Amino acid sequence: MVGTSSSGYGVTGTSSNVGVYGTTTGSGGSANGVQGSSTNATAVRGDDAGGGSGVVGTSTSGYGVYGSSSSGFGFATNSNVQQTRGMGGWVKAMAYVDPAAPGGIAITLCYNSQTSGAAVSTPPCGFSITHLGLGNNVLDFGFQISDRFVSATSAIGFGSSPVGIMVCTAVFSLCSANANQMQTYSFYTSSNNPTDDPFYIIVY
Repeated sequence: MVGTSSSGYGVTGTSSNVGVYGTTTGSGGSANGVQGSSTNATAVRGDDAGGGSGVVGTSTSGYGVYGSSSSGFGFATNSNVQQTRGMGGWVKAMAYVDPAAPGGIAITLCYNSQTSGAAVSTPPCGFSITHLGLGNNVLDFGFQISDRFVSATSAIGFGSSPVGIMVCTAVFSLCSANANQMQTYSFYTSSNNPTDDPFYIIVY
């Protein structure tokens, strides 16, 4: 089937199942089930008006979705990004903990990729924090983080009184944390004395 148009739709399909379906028996980059080309617009576009997906790509051994550009970005989005919790590559959670926040220590800046709506970036983003003592906190992310990579950075860093921070998850028996939690210890590097330090935490 071939369709052309100077101003309207070249091909249109409507169905309660599949509107347009393309398949190929060939192989290689030039054998495409569906292909679109454009000189200065959108080559392929998918829109969904409900809770489905605009575009879905799957593969048994190759790329589900692949993007490349000779002078632009291979991938760009104007929305938050999300990845399955157990997979690697994208950030799962981020938080800034401020011990001097009004009303006591609090998460004042955050991102939670495992939730939806306003909670994704509205503090405390579904997270909670328990202050156990000077420099000692337990953060609960609401999803398992014990098998993820984590990184913590002091917001004071290497000033006149350098501060370090250690993190501990449930994989270590000495932690006061379960699989959803992370325990943090902030201390002066010169003396190892604990201190309530503002810090950033990232879960990958």
